[in-house]
Amino acid sequence: MLPNLTRDASHDIAVKNTHLTRDASHDIAVKNTHLTRDASHDIAVKNTHLMRDASYDIAVKNTHLTRDASHDIAVKNTHLTRDASHDIAVKNTHLTRDASHDIAVKNTHLTRDASHDIAVKNTHLMRDASHDIAVKNTHLMRDASHDIAVKNTHLTRDASYDIAVKNTHLMRDASHDIAVKNTHLTRDASHDIAVKNTHLTRDASHDIAVKNTHLTRDASHDIAVKNTHLMRDASHDIAVKNTHLMRDASHDIAVKNTHLTRDASHDIAVKNTHLTRDASHDIAVKNTHLTRDASHDIAVKNTHLTRDASHDIAVKNTHLTRDASHDIAVKNTHLTHGSHLPLKDTSDASKMFQRCIIDMLEDPEIVSTMLMPASWWIMTNN
Repeated sequence: MLPNLTRDASHDIAVKNTHLTRDASHDIAVKNTHLTRDASHDIAVKNTHLMRDASYDIAVKNTHLTRDASHDIAVKNTHLTRDASHDIAVKNTHLTRDASHDIAVKNTHLTRDASHDIAVKNTHLMRDASHDIAVKNTHLMRDASHDIAVKNTHLTRDASYDIAVKNTHLMRDASHDIAVKNTHLTRDASHDIAVKNTHLTRDASHDIAVKNTHLTRDASHDIAVKNTHLMRDASHDIAVKNTHLMRDASHDIAVKNTHLTRDASHDIAVKNTHLTRDASHDIAVKNTHLTRDASHDIAVKNTHLTRDASHDIAVKNTHLTRDASHDIAVKNTHLTHGSHLPLKDTSDASKMFQRCIIDMLEDPEIVSTMLMPASWWIMTNN
């Protein structure tokens, strides 16, 4: 009977220890889950704050870099445009000066050629007019001499006195007629010469104006074409330099962004490592405390269970021993008085007690052990 009681008590203690260990493990697992969740939440929140601060710092630095690069590009563009405008103005001045010089030279040559042509034509006109006047004068003198000779012949024939008087009148009239005709011829010739000179001067001026217009138009076209080429070349140079400046500025910004992102990532990784290490340390410390407390609670409950089981076994053993002693005393009383009455059968409790004693004598000793975590012994300085 006693081994069965001990076995049942050991079984109950083992079951209760299993339940206690399971409940304690469940509590520790739940608390570890909560601790891990809270630590993960704290780490995620801190990582979010770190990433937000790092992104804000990177955005601010990118804004400053872009602003500085834009300012540098604008300054360089201003300098390039100013230099290109100055070069274009200088080249335009040189082209205008050269074109004006060429036009002045060509105008001088045209005026000289026109003056020479006018002088030559005037000379020819004067020569032709003088020749015409001389021819006409010769004809007039010949006709007048012929008329005078005829009239003189007639007059001589009529009367010497009348001839003399008439000769005087004729010579005077002929001289007056010759003078009047010479005056008219000279006036007509001068008028023709003046008209022809006016026409020649007008034609020469028109030719000079037309040629000057053509020269000015050609010079303006050449200047416009050269200005277009200069502006195109200057715009191309400015565009190429702007492209190089933008490429260099973009490369510098990309390099600085890479460095900033790398530094921020390194800082975040270092802070995450520190946070994870601190959180792991906190979880380990809390797990140690929880395990120590759970082990202490299990040990206290095991002590209480063992004490209660020992008390129950002792009480039952006392009852069994008392019943067995009573049965033995009854049997001895019957044996001593020699009673011929048949003995009653041994009680069930006595038989059970006997069987328990025999089983305990035959079975080897049973030693129960319970494992305790090493951290509990270390933390409690046992």
